[in-house]
Amino acid sequence: LNQIKDIDTMLDSSMEGWRLHRLPRIDRDILRLAVIDLIDFKVPPAIACNEAVELANCYSDEQGRKMINGILRRLQNNHSIKLSS
Repeated sequence: LNQIKDIDTMLDSSMEGWRLHRLPRIDRDILRLAVIDLIDFKVPPAIACNEAVELANCYSDEQGRKMINGILRRLQNNHSIKLSS
């Protein structure tokens, strides 16, 4: 919770044509968990993305799954220095 504004800003900057607050709550929470996995727990990007998509398969819909996958890929490309350090 201490980093939520920073995480949301990072996610917003990786979204094209959307804003995080417009996504369903479950999709926002899955994305936030993936970012925490990537940054705080140093989970490899492929694993963090796969786990996020698996959560979306269980709790979101097809559109949410695709959006989560795309946002995390763009996030990885846009912030590769932060995610791989």
